[in-house]
Amino acid sequence: MNKIISSEEKKDITCKLAVAFREEIRNLSKEYQEILLDDLVTAFQNRIAVFNKINFENHLDTKDNIEFHCNPVVNHLEEQ
Repeated sequence: MNKIISSEEKKDITCKLAVAFREEIRNLSKEYQEILLDDLVTAFQNRIAVFNKINFENHLDTKDNIEFHCNPVVNHLEEQ
């Protein structure tokens, strides 16, 4: 369920974020840029893992192989 990304994949994602946020991070030292970008990649990985877990937990299978989808009580998208 949780994919562990390789160091090459992490490096690629970090480079893409550096390009995307070039203007916002340009005044930071190189060290702080690296720390921030690493934090962003880690935060993204963690968030995806949580969403995958929630999505997995919202599905129940019975012994008869009938799948039930358990929707959350509150749907924040509908409230907007």
